[in-house]
Amino acid sequence: LPHANISYFNSYPDMAAAVEADKIDAFAGDEPVIRLMAAENDNLAVLEERLDSFEFGVALPKMEKGEKLLGEINAWLASVKKSGELAQLMQKWVEGPESEKTVPDYASFPAPNGALTLATEGANAPMVYYRGSELVGLEIDMIARFCEANGYGLNVLPMQLDALLPAIQSGKADFAAAGMTITAECKESVCFSDPYYTGGTVMAILKNKTASASRTAATVRWQDYNGKRIGVLVGPLMEDAAKTYFPDSEYLLFNSYPDCIAALQAGKIDAYLGDELGLFAVHAEQPEIDYFHDRITQNNYAFAFRKNDPDSAALCAELNEFLKRSRENGTMEDLENIWYGIDEERKIVDISDLTGENGTIRVVTTSTDAPFSYIKDGKNVGYDIDLVVRFCRDRGYALELGDVDFAGRIPAIQSGKYDFTTDMNVTPERQEQVLFSDPTGYGGIVLAVLSSDLAAADGTQSAAQPEYTEFSDLKGKTVSMLTGAPFEELVRGKAPDVGAFTSFNNTPDMILALQSGKTDAFLTNNAIAALAVSRNHDLAFFPQELQDGSFGFAFAKGDPRRDTWQAAFAAIPQARIRAAWNKWTGADESVKTLPEQDWPGTGGTVRVAVCDTVEPMSYAGGDGRLKGFDLEIILMMAKELDVRVEFAGMDFAAILPSVQTGKADIGASSIIITPERAEAVDFVEYYPASFVLVVRTQKNTITRIGDGETFWDGLRSSFHKTFIRENRWELFLEGVGNTMLITLLSIL
Repeated sequence: LPHANISYFNSYPDMAAAVEADKIDAFAGDEPVIRLMAAENDNLAVLEERLDSFEFGVALPKMEKGEKLLGEINAWLASVKKSGELAQLMQKWVEGPESEKTVPDYASFPAPNGALTLATEGANAPMVYYRGSELVGLEIDMIARFCEANGYGLNVLPMQLDALLPAIQSGKADFAAAGMTITAECKESVCFSDPYYTGGTVMAILKNKTASASRTAATVRWQDYNGKRIGVLVGPLMEDAAKTYFPDSEYLLFNSYPDCIAALQAGKIDAYLGDELGLFAVHAEQPEIDYFHDRITQNNYAFAFRKNDPDSAALCAELNEFLKRSRENGTMEDLENIWYGIDEERKIVDISDLTGENGTIRVVTTSTDAPFSYIKDGKNVGYDIDLVVRFCRDRGYALELGDVDFAGRIPAIQSGKYDFTTDMNVTPERQEQVLFSDPTGYGGIVLAVLSSDLAAADGTQSAAQPEYTEFSDLKGKTVSMLTGAPFEELVRGKAPDVGAFTSFNNTPDMILALQSGKTDAFLTNNAIAALAVSRNHDLAFFPQELQDGSFGFAFAKGDPRRDTWQAAFAAIPQARIRAAWNKWTGADESVKTLPEQDWPGTGGTVRVAVCDTVEPMSYAGGDGRLKGFDLEIILMMAKELDVRVEFAGMDFAAILPSVQTGKADIGASSIIITPERAEAVDFVEYYPASFVLVVRTQKNTITRIGDGETFWDGLRSSFHKTFIRENRWELFLEGVGNTMLITLLSIL
């Protein structure tokens, strides 16, 4: 949130009080803490999308005693994860009644191996908090159980959050736990246990701000710019996108993004196509330029090398190894923070220390491509340039930079004048021309407009707000769900005056019923709802959630592979996961393909059970092949593990039994983790889930005959729509002709 005004507080209660007093608009914090606060405070609501993801761990000193204790803690964590005890503890402290939230009496533990001192902070419910004068919480409970199992006594030492790490480094405490996020920065000074909780940073706001704050993006559409003047960067990628998605527009071609920006500001064009990451930086530098956050296409960014050249392939392999290491040690994250941020003092690239003992590499770039490559204070800087310089420093290369227009980059490396080019979008056409490195970023093509136009678009879309916005609005209304879905009580718990419930066998039938007025809302999960709203602009999210949780991949109870796959998931950049979500829940069907399994598969093959009718998570496409968001995430994890995957389609009800009986190794298909399911199988959590309602938009409420519309008004409207606007008269005449032909042939 680069343009937000940031205020700092010492505790979560202080932030909650500030947002209720309207001193701040929102506050951010650890997901379990924020969600518990919202559950206990009727004035607070949690925005759905995480700002980032993280893992909690126990912090220990980097010394011999700490490393010994680390091994014991990790062994104990592995055992309680496998047995399900850790999941039960989590459920107790996050969802259970207060009467059940007790901790072992650690003061009475026998301590044959001595006593350990835990440094913690007591204003962090449900992890650690005060109940009266007693410190309780998930982490106190967890650490006490560890100590009891390993013959330790336990002393709990409360302190301020910023004193925790110094306490264990100085020996004042043996370890620390207080909802501590495992970060590359912290790992430089202490070591962490294996993670015992995976969550994220979320935002809390006042409940009456939920609808306007969380649904703005859904009311603004880039599709409305078809027919307007669109600026297009020279080159097949942007030109093809313009022809495909803006067929009725007038195109103006430009050689650089600064030229596009100047034309937009001068009113020569209404919008221009650009890379999402680049426009993120442009907006930070020039707030008068903004963009529609709904991507038009999904793309990876990568460096391009000469194809069919052994030396070039070897250099590409060197760079890929460096990229892998940079992701693992936090370098890539640091680069993103520098070059996608607004702190200009950090945006420096120094090449003076490049030694060149292993030769010189020649890299071609386009220096008008901020934030990747641009000129600042007479020097070429940017995300790509910084990354290349760090690679050269690591490998002992000197660097020679060349600058050409974007369209000249691929010819420049094909000619042999340069070794590789800085980032560009990876497309099938370009893959035929060049060899791409592993991805350096993830994004896509978006539409840039003036910020004032985007604000105006928000205002003109007010009619596209949901027909119903409060649970009280559902009084006497009909709510639908899939046949067999046991969620009537869930709905009545929020909207006790619902008029009736109806059931449908599939989602398309529910959508049609909602559009035609046969029902007033239908219940589904957030993935199916997002796809329905993307495809049908007469539908909208009901702004209040019914229940939230997580989607999970199922493993047989106690299967040790579950932890391995969870670690593989943790290694996937969150940007890739979000990009996949946007891809599969979006309306652009042309991008919905799965990656090829082009890895060796030295780890063997796993069989994954999926349902073939749960679009967008797992379903059979038009060619009969299985695809969907779940399958793509499984393949990302499989690539990390070098494992091949076989997908088997089946009814949803058969998935968990297939996993339990060993017929399948993994179960996937929009499975929301519930306590009942967690008793039967183990899960890898992979994406936030929620049960939501879909309703009509205000401008598409059903007007029945008698509600201000005469029969003849309806007939005239229907005739105009069917025969004039949609050209159905052509089909009518064609049908009459076919009928006459069939009749004539029958007579003959």
